[in-house]
Amino acid sequence: MRTFLALVCLLQPFLLQQARAQGSDPAAYTQIVKEKNPETKKKLALNFEKNFPKSKRLPEVYIELSRALANESDFGTARVYADKALATVTKMKTQPAPEEYTNATWHQWLGTVENSAKTNLAWVNQMVTWQQQQLRSMRGQR
Repeated sequence: MRTFLALVCLLQPFLLQQARAQGSDPAAYTQIVKEKNPETKKKLALNFEKNFPKSKRLPEVYIELSRALANESDFGTARVYADKALATVTKMKTQPAPEEYTNATWHQWLGTVENSAKTNLAWVNQMVTWQQQQLRSMRGQR
C-alpha cells in the first residue's frame, strides 16, 4: 500500500500535466464556442472530433463547425457537418443515458440538440440554395 501511495505521489505531477495537455471535452468545447477566428475554430473543432470521438458535445461541435464553414462560403462542407450533427444525435438517441443523467433528462437534452441540429441543417441548406441561385444569376448575365 505504501509503495502504491508513493508511486501515486511521484506520478501525480506528470499525470496532471498530461490531463492539462489533453484538456477535457467541456473545456475544449467552450474554447470552440468562444473562438472568433474561423480558421482557429475549424482547427479546434477538428481536433475535438479526433480527441473526443464519443463526447456528448460532438453534435454541437459539428454545428459550430458547419456555421464557421458557411460563414466562409464553404457551403458544401458546411452541409456535410450539418448532416453529421444530425446523424450523431440520431445515433446518440439509441444509446443508454450516461451515468450522470436520468433517462428523461438525457432524452430531453438530446431533443434540444436535435432541434438545434435540424434548424442548423435547414439554414445551411438555405445558404446552399442561395449560393446556387447566385451562381445561376451570374451565368445568366454573361
